Amino acid sequence: MLGNKDIGEHLFPTYLVVALTLLLALGNTLPPTKFFASPEHYLPLHSVLEFLALTISAMVFSLAWNLRTQPRSSNNLLMGIGLLVVCLIDLAHTLSYNGMPSLVTPSSPEKAINFWLAGRFIAALTLLAFATLPERTWSALTSGLMLSGGLVVAALVWWVGLFHADILPRTFVPGEGLTLFKIAAEYSLSFIYGSAALLLYFRSKKTHRPELGWIAAAAWILGLAEMFFTLYVDVTDLFNLLGHVYKALAYWMIYRALFAEGVRAPQRTLSRQAQRLAAILDGTNVGTWEWNVQTSTVIFNERWANIIGYELAELQPVNFETWIRFVHPDDIQTSRFLLEQHFSGEIPYYECVVRMRHKDGHWVWVLDRGRVATWAADGKPLWMFGTHQDITAQKMAEQELLSHRDHLEELVSVRTHDLSIAKEAADAASRAKSAFLSNMSHELRTPLHGILGLGNILKGKLNDPKCQLLLDKLLATASHMKDVVNNVLDLARIEAGRFVIENAVFSTSTLKEKLDSICGTNAQAKGLAYQADFNLPPQLHGDSVQILQVLINIVGNAVKFTEQGSISVRAFVLSDEGSRLRLCFEVRDTGIGIPPEKLESIFEDFEQADGGINRKYGGSGLGLAITRRLVQLMDGKTQVESQSGVGSVFRFEINVGKVPGQNAGAPPEASSTRSESLKGARILVVDDEPLNSMILTEILSELQVSVSLAENGQSALDQAKAELFDLILMDMQMPILNGLDATRQIRRIAGYEEIPIIALTANVQPEHKAQANEAGMNDFLGKPFNFDDLLAKVSYWLQATGWPENSIPETQRQPASIA
Repeated sequence: MLGNKDIGEHLFPTYLVVALTLLLALGNTLPPTKFFASPEHYLPLHSVLEFLALTISAMVFSLAWNLRTQPRSSNNLLMGIGLLVVCLIDLAHTLSYNGMPSLVTPSSPEKAINFWLAGRFIAALTLLAFATLPERTWSALTSGLMLSGGLVVAALVWWVGLFHADILPRTFVPGEGLTLFKIAAEYSLSFIYGSAALLLYFRSKKTHRPELGWIAAAAWILGLAEMFFTLYVDVTDLFNLLGHVYKALAYWMIYRALFAEGVRAPQRTLSRQAQRLAAILDGTNVGTWEWNVQTSTVIFNERWANIIGYELAELQPVNFETWIRFVHPDDIQTSRFLLEQHFSGEIPYYECVVRMRHKDGHWVWVLDRGRVATWAADGKPLWMFGTHQDITAQKMAEQELLSHRDHLEELVSVRTHDLSIAKEAADAASRAKSAFLSNMSHELRTPLHGILGLGNILKGKLNDPKCQLLLDKLLATASHMKDVVNNVLDLARIEAGRFVIENAVFSTSTLKEKLDSICGTNAQAKGLAYQADFNLPPQLHGDSVQILQVLINIVGNAVKFTEQGSISVRAFVLSDEGSRLRLCFEVRDTGIGIPPEKLESIFEDFEQADGGINRKYGGSGLGLAITRRLVQLMDGKTQVESQSGVGSVFRFEINVGKVPGQNAGAPPEASSTRSESLKGARILVVDDEPLNSMILTEILSELQVSVSLAENGQSALDQAKAELFDLILMDMQMPILNGLDATRQIRRIAGYEEIPIIALTANVQPEHKAQANEAGMNDFLGKPFNFDDLLAKVSYWLQATGWPENSIPETQRQPASIA
């Protein structure tokens, strides 16, 4: 807030402008009193008034020139140079006044007025430039050029006024007074001054800089002065006198404004900063010192003395050498070395931790910092300032920490060893878990494959309806067991972090066909209305196997828990995010519904909406748990809405990639294309389990495919050397030579570079698929497999190699050699 003194200083220019403007307004009512009998008698007073204005003008220049290095000082310097030029021209005006000694040419009113007008126009234009030009800081070169230019202008005015006055218009006629030119010039000057005053006034209000208000008032008063010079009849009358007084007053106001901005304001700022610094130092409880390097005198503050247990009066006076002696002998050399480095410019400031003797005899740790503030012309330090900070507590804490460090290092070493052992155990457990999952997958899927395979073969051969019914129940039970096994193994893989979402091109129409063939058929067999609407691009990037698995889990549940009514499936694009799409799948049913309190828990492991529901409908309670986790692995989320006795709506969202060029062919796992007949195809079935070989032989033989059998990889290799087959179905886990190594060696046989080899295995974890791909296999089929999938893959890969058009005639199937 502003004090009363500051408010008065801000309002004073306004009061002064109002008063002087009123005085001018009364000018026509004032008598043109002549104070002196002749101009010669007026000469001393005129000279005093002019020299007063000259002195103030010179002071303005001196002040502005000395402050030219301050920020935004260009306009102030421009004002100073302009008033210096005015000072030189007004000097010529004063010396040319009627009655003064001849200045090169005789003095006269006309000569004095010419110099007067020149000075006034330069002053007016200077103020106008000050009001309009942006504020900068001029370089030394620019400042020198501007000063030189101003002196040149002053010299030109002198040259014209002294030697070529005859080319100038008349301004004064003795006995008649001022000419129209002189009066018009004064009005023009008043207009320029007034414009500058208004511009400066508005800038002062906008920038909240009161010094601009003082200069605005000065410009306005100079305009008033010019109006007085349009009124006088005699140079000795009142109006002429007031004009000179107004001018001197205005120049003083300009000086006062520049002094306030350039000197007093920085002094006030420095004073406030000094007060703030003192308050900060008091608040931080830091000791300060000042060192006169030349005289070795050191000055401390009270806190510095208190740090080492003294009152300030006990330590005065102190010189540098005495000071270096309240320091620990082991720290003196380091302190001197760092000081010399700072004095030589190697380091920007001095900083050293030293121990100082306390008054009671113990050592105090001090952080000593300082910087040279004043340098001599020869580069030697003159005056240095610094601080002392008591860091004894910090040092004690450091020493305590150091005392614990060795113990901590030993403890860390022990803990690291323990962690290493624990990590090895965890890795071993992870490997054992992975091996267990692999073995369990193989051991559980292999017999299931036999049960389902034999059951499907028998179903096509039995005609007795009662036997067919019993066989259907057997197949349903085995299929349910397969689903439970798949769910348990999938959940274990997900929890072990070994479940990998694949990213491949798939056909959305094929995805729908597979869903319809599995769930749609089951719904219709139960007498339910079933409808699926997929409004999706023809092809997408993603894991179609897992998307289908999620759909089967949800739609399968809807079929299971719906006794009457309908099942509807809808798929659409939720949002387009550039290179990928956000898909939404929605499944509605009219089933038994889910109680509100069970809506969240149905996605938990081994949870069902009703604890006794499995007694009526069956199920392990894993389907929805796996569904949620699969959706999360595809950057998605699941939602459910339900009402008991009315039905449920399940939704899930996932991210998939776009496929550029939608005409690209579908991947083999998505292809449902089959040839009408595979008659004549020669297929080698490699499996060490006779039951599996028998099942595959029965299935393929019905399609009139020529099947050859190999009980291990070595047998398969021998047969491949003797004959070219159209396709090989290769088990991966076999004695003597496993399927992976057998595939690698078969690929080296001439003619087998492009022959399709499809892996058949009960090990369906991602790493097994990757191993099959690395060994050179074309595709992967897990046991127990869906017969439609088997036939689709065999048909696809035979057609991919150009079969039957490019099949090898019987007469050309000669034994092949190793490539």
